[in-house]
Amino acid sequence: MDNASGAYLTDIDGNRYVDCFLALGPMFFGNSPRPVIDAVTDSINTALQFSGQNLNEARLAERVLALQPWADKLTFANTGSEAVQSALRIARGTTGRNVIVKFEGHYHGWIDPVFVNTPGTPLTAHHGGKVEIAHTNHGLAVPGNIVVANWGDLDSFTQLMAEIGDQVAAVIIEASVSGAGNYLPPPGLMEGIKSVTHKHGGLVILDEVITGFRFAPGGIASILDFQPDLATYAKAIGSGFPIALVAGTDAAMESVLDGRVTIGGTYNATPSSVAAALAVLDMIEDGGNAMYARVNGLAKRLATGFEQAAADMSVPIKVNHLASLVKVFFGRTDFKNSYSDLITSDSAAMADVSERMLAHGTYVAPKGMFFLSTEHTERDIDTIIRGFHSALEERGGAGSHGLRTR
Repeated sequence: MDNASGAYLTDIDGNRYVDCFLALGPMFFGNSPRPVIDAVTDSINTALQFSGQNLNEARLAERVLALQPWADKLTFANTGSEAVQSALRIARGTTGRNVIVKFEGHYHGWIDPVFVNTPGTPLTAHHGGKVEIAHTNHGLAVPGNIVVANWGDLDSFTQLMAEIGDQVAAVIIEASVSGAGNYLPPPGLMEGIKSVTHKHGGLVILDEVITGFRFAPGGIASILDFQPDLATYAKAIGSGFPIALVAGTDAAMESVLDGRVTIGGTYNATPSSVAAALAVLDMIEDGGNAMYARVNGLAKRLATGFEQAAADMSVPIKVNHLASLVKVFFGRTDFKNSYSDLITSDSAAMADVSERMLAHGTYVAPKGMFFLSTEHTERDIDTIIRGFHSALEERGGAGSHGLRTR
């Protein structure tokens, strides 16, 4: 790619695309938003880096916490993966325990040891409430203190915690399973997990790296009316600049406050990234609920358009829509919202369609995740839907299901 502005990308050959990749989610306000550029430019002209805290860092912390009323304190990192690792360390320090429970199909960054059983990883055997670990790639060092659980089954989770709960420091959750599903958890599941985890003395970490500030000012926690012990944020809060956050209750953050756990980094809360995040919060405040309603409405229209285009071509798909994110699955219309079912979708067909959509002016992740921004318009939605329909036509409609014809 050569340049990006608003809802569009231009490649080195001069081709222009409607951007539904949005750098895998951070560009909620579109590419190169002017308020962010202006804020960062002013910051750079003031200072590139400090060796200690600065006033804008404190301002950002206060404003973020005002949007997360369940949280009392926060600390900074540079990426979502770093934020998750910080949250895990805090949980281990506060509880004095070592075991971390994650769920099958949930993604928490690329760093060891949680880079296991991630979206797209083949299914492994279930033993009661425990799922066999599946390595996402080679070179991972996965210690014995990582346990994978079956998402969506509170009974099996309760059974698992009855066996190992007294060793568990934290249970980490990606509530929308964004990369592998993009759907809300069934009623009662989140509170049930929290109740069981607290019963055994562990903490609950909510991974809001994708959903935070994109789904709502208060993230998916506010949508679900859920109060975790710790939560991680990145992507949308930085609008393309490297910044991440770990927020938590005073009780959960105890090990940081008393010095048992150190969280730091040369570039944590670097001034330019803090300035970008403050500009993002200004835009969230200015846009208000109407802004979220508009972009979420565009996403809903996009999801409906995909379903209609597929129906016209007799191509079986399932479309999951949450807030400003749309996820498409090929193969059936009746997939259940479970990792074990959705992983059987035809990922090769989706990758082929995404490649073909480039020729029709849309840039999208091969995994079928369509991110929208506040800069997308109704006309852009028309372009995306037409491109999707044309890609299906090129594949030959239902007759090409499961085959690459290019």
